Amino acid sequence: RHFLSNVICAFIPGKSRRDLVRTRIRYDTRPFIKFVRNYFAGQNIKIKTCVGGGCRNLIVLVDSRYAFKFPLRNNGYERAMREIRITLALRKYTTTRIPEMEIIHWRGLYIRKYEFFPGVILDELPAHIVATHRHHIARQIAKFIYEIGIADPIEIRDMKPNPDDAPGFMRGWFHNDI
Repeated sequence: RHFLSNVICAFIPGKSRRDLVRTRIRYDTRPFIKFVRNYFAGQNIKIKTCVGGGCRNLIVLVDSRYAFKFPLRNNGYERAMREIRITLALRKYTTTRIPEMEIIHWRGLYIRKYEFFPGVILDELPAHIVATHRHHIARQIAKFIYEIGIADPIEIRDMKPNPDDAPGFMRGWFHNDI
């Protein structure tokens, strides 16, 4: 499956489409989609799938309201615990809204369920739009980076190489889903 997916994907333009096709060839994604449909049993939901984290996760988006991240390479326990600790600890240090996160244990997997914020990732926006709004975008990003960068939540200090170090240049916190 690995070799076959690489051969097929060599002819597919666009990284996000290529990653999704590669994941669907390598993994049976039907149980994940069935889980999400059962989770919302009786509701008419719209599902979209994509791939995240270097093809480490299958992401099932539900009605532009929720994102379910299914780990593909391991059970996802360590990543789920790390992400929930970071998001909960940093939420109180920024004025930027951080998505709610829940961990669901299913079939030995630790699924991360997030509030989904619809939008476009900055690197997917056309350059002319970014250039037109660069001051507004830069201000928002700088404010968020500053607020998170100076945070020193006691709940996650043990995650730092040296827990006693104060936050500083190149020693702030980050998490891609925030």
